[in-house]
Amino acid sequence: MNKEIELKFEVVDFPVLNSTDFIEIYKILQYYIYKDSFSAIRKRSILNVKSKEQKYIYTVKTKGDLTTDTSIYEIETEITKEQYDGIKDNLHHLVEKYRINIPIDNGLIAELDIYYGTLDGLLTVEVEFPNESNMADFIKPNWFGNELSKKQFSNAKLSKMSRDEFLTLLDEKQLENNMNIRQFLEKSILNL
Repeated sequence: MNKEIELKFEVVDFPVLNSTDFIEIYKILQYYIYKDSFSAIRKRSILNVKSKEQKYIYTVKTKGDLTTDTSIYEIETEITKEQYDGIKDNLHHLVEKYRINIPIDNGLIAELDIYYGTLDGLLTVEVEFPNESNMADFIKPNWFGNELSKKQFSNAKLSKMSRDEFLTLLDEKQLENNMNIRQFLEKSILNL
């Protein structure tokens, strides 16, 4: 069981994509099978866009400290396609996204997510840390915006939103900025 130590941010500017040999791009389909206030269960299909390697992951997430909501633990298991297909999912609780892993300072990776489907127009970036000390010392790159609330912007919560509910999260200016950055990223991805 791994403890999640991560921060999630808005994307407010164009990221630097200059070390293309190290940038990884994934197409992710993520279905939430179960969610309550203490846990979430999901299945993921992850396609590495460059290598065409396909993985299937089953994940259980649980809160470690139920009173403060600060610790989240996860257990991830790689499963076969047959197991993935055999797990009943909720088609209405889907998150579709491309993830671009971008190396940043101190050996960290910025996981930039470009959402599609119901969440079309959303961009977020997450950084996972090896420990709380590294997270406390983190200085975000210029293209990171405000930190996003896990309660409001967790993928499990986003998966349940209608298009209209999602659109209440972003103002018109944010949505337009996100679409401009997304177009830049899509063009950049084609050249990687």
